[in-house]
Amino acid sequence: EDVDPPPALGETETREKLSNLYGNEVVTQLSSGMWKDRLAGMTVIFEQIQAMDTDSANGAVEHTVRGLATTPGFDDSNFQVLSKVFEVFGALAKKATSFSKKDGACVVSGVTEKLTDVKLRAPGTVALVNVAEALGPAFLFARLRVGADGAKNPKVTSEALLFCAGVVAEFGVHACGVALAIDWCKASLGLTNPACKAAAAKMLGAM
Repeated sequence: EDVDPPPALGETETREKLSNLYGNEVVTQLSSGMWKDRLAGMTVIFEQIQAMDTDSANGAVEHTVRGLATTPGFDDSNFQVLSKVFEVFGALAKKATSFSKKDGACVVSGVTEKLTDVKLRAPGTVALVNVAEALGPAFLFARLRVGADGAKNPKVTSEALLFCAGVVAEFGVHACGVALAIDWCKASLGLTNPACKAAAAKMLGAM
């Protein structure tokens, strides 16, 4: 079933949870007004996760995903910082066996709108594929549709559908939730935006 993302952590709680996992210095870097500091903090977190065993990753996943959604957050102005956030999410989805639907929903909600950004598409796509492997592509499709339908920019819908066409090719059509996928394509074919129509046609072709 589909699951909504959890409410965002407050800044105080974020600082506490991330400090317990990665140390005070890293959290101070994440809150810095200088993008190079934020990138340095994110790089430390990424390296620590890479070095974790499964149990450690399981202990870190929920607070890391929810904490990073708050600080530096999905609206960070620097693409390198956000790329590293998405790399961390992808690594956790791959490593943590306790990666939950709430974690997945949080990741997908953060990545969906960034698929339109050429600089963020690659790390965002890796994170989404790892979410699909952890939780199933049907869950991913459902959350992507929620994100795309809620976005003002029609390019979010077209990019999400193009991404999903690749997922269908990789995972097989039945794993992706046929009814949901067809319904989304039908709705998108009814939109006035030509890119959305073309992406829906490509998705149906992949199916």
